[in-house]
Amino acid sequence: MAVEVMNESSGNVLAIRASGKMTDDDYKDTWTPKMEELLKAHGGLRVLIFMDESFEGFEPGALWEDTKFGFSHLGTAARGKFEKIAMVGGSEWYRRLGDIFGHLMPGELKSFEASDLDEALEWVKS
Repeated sequence: MAVEVMNESSGNVLAIRASGKMTDDDYKDTWTPKMEELLKAHGGLRVLIFMDESFEGFEPGALWEDTKFGFSHLGTAARGKFEKIAMVGGSEWYRRLGDIFGHLMPGELKSFEASDLDEALEWVKS
């Protein structure tokens, strides 16, 4: 499985570990339903995405699912929904991409090295 909910998830904090290659089924079966559930329950969401050392990236279908979800939750209606997003690990390219596109997000987005996972968890929960 490429996506799993981490034990550090609680309340409106969703911590996800991504490993291997992320597929569209990972989005449809795990990622999107869990985010929708927490948005409905809490109104706002804080997300930590931990790309472990085995993370190989996204299949095209996964990128499409991510794009659809993102566009459905951007803009004025999304203000307050995504409070914080922490991107942890992965290649420097993913972190830089996150930093660039973070300006389009309605909340804060911050990138962390894999070795700073604990710091990222503290940040996303604060």
